[in-house]
Amino acid sequence: MPSSRALFLRGFGGVWLCAFTSYYLQFPGLYGSDGLLPAGPAWRSSERVPFADRPSLLLFLGTEDDVDVALELISLIGVLVSASVLAGVLHASLFALLHLLYLTLFLAGPTFLAFQWDIFLLETGFMAIFYAPFGATVRDIDVIGHPMAWVLRVQWVKFMLCSGAVKVFSQGPTWRELTALEFHFASTCLPTAEAWLFHSLPPALLRAGVAFMFVCELIAPWLLLLPVTPVRRVGVLVQVAFQALIQLSGITTGLTCTLASSSSRLGRRTRPRSPPGGRPAGWSPACWRLPSRGSSSGGRGSEARSARCPRSARSASRGHASFQSPWSGRRSRRARGRWRR
Repeated sequence: MPSSRALFLRGFGGVWLCAFTSYYLQFPGLYGSDGLLPAGPAWRSSERVPFADRPSLLLFLGTEDDVDVALELISLIGVLVSASVLAGVLHASLFALLHLLYLTLFLAGPTFLAFQWDIFLLETGFMAIFYAPFGATVRDIDVIGHPMAWVLRVQWVKFMLCSGAVKVFSQGPTWRELTALEFHFASTCLPTAEAWLFHSLPPALLRAGVAFMFVCELIAPWLLLLPVTPVRRVGVLVQVAFQALIQLSGITTGLTCTLASSSSRLGRRTRPRSPPGGRPAGWSPACWRLPSRGSSSGGRGSEARSARCPRSARSASRGHASFQSPWSGRRSRRARGRWRR
């Protein structure tokens, strides 16, 4: 079964894949030469700054190069790289490349990419660079206690708290009186077919939905920071349910729903993997060496084997010679019984 770290990184690769694919498909109508806000003229008229101040791959283009072709090519490269990450090629360099590619698209056309979801994607993508392995594969790395797991949790908590704080400090009457959902489903930018059903619910139920939203954004995120794994899982389940409801009522938070589903594995503790051959870590051939006929538990052979395998010293003192199975249970008891007979 894949580790929690591998599941998160591959799931985030799926998020990158959706982002680059969506940009490529909508580029002609949004940023193309005949689009709403052509990116080419806007980029050429912008002030040229050093790469360190504005990290964008478009800075390496010449004055005669086509900006539209470059942006479409960047989005296609992002699709290919993110697809490879989703397939299981997990390396920090790929996540760094994905972050740079999307940052280039973000800086070239900030109007349609200036939403909190795009900023959240860039922030989380930068942190994923350090969560991904730099040299070895994920299978060779113990995922328990990785510091970036806590950084990603803090990032999610910060995002949800900011979403709730904006509503509280806006001093809006709809948020204060818990009536926001009575207008939200009828005015959302991309409503789904289920949005009409939500809009038709009784006002009391809609107000309860607003209260549930405040719980999910201001209270439940703190559960992700507690050092108790079952409590963190409860907090994740609350976030996943909240994002699923938002996704049903409006196509606005597919990114958030995917991240919440991926982060549900962050609190799962996994056992260290066994070396090739199915033998657990710390296995030594001396642990399995049975004494020869006529040897006693206190002989020099037993002492030598106890030195090579410290766990056999306890069994030798109990009269079991040098045999001590790395596995506990019926297998070791049967083996000791056969040796006694």
